[in-house]
Amino acid sequence: MTVSAPAPTSNYNGYREVLRETAAQEPDEWTFKSDPRYTRILEHVTPAQGRQFLEQVQGEYPDLWPSVAGLLPSLVLQNDLYGKPDTARFPTLGIVCSPANLRYLSQSLRLLSHAVEVGMSRMHVVELGGGYGGLALYVHRLANLFPSVTIEAYTIVDLPEAAAIQNRMADALDVPYDAVNGLDEHNLAAALRRVAAPRFLFSAYAFSEFDAETRDWYEQRVARACDHGVVIWNFRHGVKGFGPVLGGPVYQFVDAPLRVEPDRPDMYEEGVLLVRF
Repeated sequence: MTVSAPAPTSNYNGYREVLRETAAQEPDEWTFKSDPRYTRILEHVTPAQGRQFLEQVQGEYPDLWPSVAGLLPSLVLQNDLYGKPDTARFPTLGIVCSPANLRYLSQSLRLLSHAVEVGMSRMHVVELGGGYGGLALYVHRLANLFPSVTIEAYTIVDLPEAAAIQNRMADALDVPYDAVNGLDEHNLAAALRRVAAPRFLFSAYAFSEFDAETRDWYEQRVARACDHGVVIWNFRHGVKGFGPVLGGPVYQFVDAPLRVEPDRPDMYEEGVLLVRF
């Protein structure tokens, strides 16, 4: 028997509205990345935070940095091509880009390096809450720096309005991922089964921000279907004002042991956590 998905909480109302408007436009017309209804949820990394992500990457991955720095000018151009994001200058890199690029850079290296650390040679990446596909772009473009692991599939699980834009972005930028409506149980299950490779969960500021009912929906259908993963966990003290309480403390959402530590760079008062399994 199919169980109905929980209704999305009200904090996503404006975000979903701007994505519905965007879906009626051609990619060259898109301006959603600088729309306040969108930046309230995503694409709000400040220039100062971008510099912190950059410093973290340079310090944490010194052996990879020369190769990463060589790829970055092309990556930021691709990621910023559609949606008209607000940009900032990063003089040490000689580039002007949305600061969100530096967060995607940091998180893509977290994903790929953890997959190598746990010994995955092939994987199906399952990203829960995929924005406009920026992380998927970075993961695919940087994957050659991690030759011991092969990405056999990449699936983004998100709200239907977001998935529609993600799939159009994938086509526009030629990035091999599929986005699926996470509220559709049948299509979600089919998407996770589409290849036989072990699954790797990634969720940054998404799984942890859900209310308890929504988090349980994705725990049962996504998280527990994955062999390994990384979750960047915020809202750990709970947030009120949107109906059900959003977020909460880290709990055992998969069978595997969790490795929990402060996320780096440390830039939020609430203390964001890096959760790996």
